[in-house]
Amino acid sequence: MNTLQHSQLEKHYISVTQKDQILSFLRDAYDLDLTEYSEASVRRRLTKMLSEFGLKDVSELENFLSRKPDGRKVFIEKFTVNVTEMFRDPHFYTTLEKKVFENLQNQDTIRIWSAGCSSGEEILSLTILLHEINLLSRCRIIGTDLNSKILETAKSRTYKIRHISTYLKPYVYAGGRFDLEKYFTTHGENAIFHSFLHEQVEFKTHNLLDPLEGKPDFDLILCRNVLIYFKSTLQNKVIDNLEMHLKPGGYLGLGSKESIIFYENKSRLKDVDLESKIYQKL
Repeated sequence: MNTLQHSQLEKHYISVTQKDQILSFLRDAYDLDLTEYSEASVRRRLTKMLSEFGLKDVSELENFLSRKPDGRKVFIEKFTVNVTEMFRDPHFYTTLEKKVFENLQNQDTIRIWSAGCSSGEEILSLTILLHEINLLSRCRIIGTDLNSKILETAKSRTYKIRHISTYLKPYVYAGGRFDLEKYFTTHGENAIFHSFLHEQVEFKTHNLLDPLEGKPDFDLILCRNVLIYFKSTLQNKVIDNLEMHLKPGGYLGLGSKESIIFYENKSRLKDVDLESKIYQKL
């Protein structure tokens, strides 16, 4: 961040009082309850939002959103964190193959939920791995996110070449058997991944606290690098909901900085691999 950007963020910094004011507005106007999100994360994102919209305070933000017919959607698109990568934490994927998919390989159908999938890089990482171990055709995968706009990016399978170039080594470290270039074609500055990687994938807008439509019997649920933005009370509610959607013996994968150590019902899950943060429902 350069000096000008830093000074702009300082100018728009959100106080605790301002934070409480906008959270009250969001709850009343849009039925959006962000009180259990990490306070530092909320204030940081609101500060950035004011700067990007050119607004001086939360009162102006309220007026700005109120004038828009899709104010709720506009807020969610700006507020949600969409930082993701392909083959993030490569060890996670090698462990997934050895300790999860080897145990699921004899099933006729493998049901997977990528919760908080953002722009879809995790799902592509997953489908590439599944393709290489000859399981993709037997999988039914759903990717969900609260941000409907970011799901359009996920559906497009299109990313900047400059970003894809940084995933070449993680792909190899994650156990990739070929070259990542095998899976996309280039069009100008973009890489478009092949459509067969999404043939078994469905995307839906979804709040992690809500039940997911259909039978709650997933073999694997991934919710990686999402819980870190929540307070422990909200983390518990989300893990509870995810665990409810797992079939007995199903697996849960979290991010490298997340765990179930403070989960109130952690006795329902057992450790599969502590380093990779993979757990199994009892």
